Amino acid sequence: MQALSSNELVKTLRDQLALTSKSEEQLKLQTKQLMEQNQTLQADLLEKIASETSKFQKMAKLSAENESLVEELERKENAIGERELEERLRMRGLIIHGLLRTKSRDMLHSALFQWSGAARGITTARSRALALL
Repeated sequence: MQALSSNELVKTLRDQLALTSKSEEQLKLQTKQLMEQNQTLQADLLEKIASETSKFQKMAKLSAENESLVEELERKENAIGERELEERLRMRGLIIHGLLRTKSRDMLHSALFQWSGAARGITTARSRALALL
């Protein structure tokens, strides 16, 4: 009976050793699969990081271009504003010059009319004076 127990014990130990060996193989396989999965995830993560970095670089470039365009637009708007102001001042000068010419001509006509009237009066007075002599 003791021999049977020893045989059973040896068989049980062999079975346990086989199970342990099988579990060890499964753990090795799972570890290998997890390491491969980890490498894949790391590669995906690096790819996503590279993609996001590229996006940020493009955004920075576009932001710089946008800022440059805004500055150029402001310069052009200022130049247009200055040209419009110059044109308004030029037109105002032309209008004032025209008004002054008109006023000067009117004053000259008025003075000539008054002088003509005065000259007629003097001529008439001289003619009467000569007629009386």
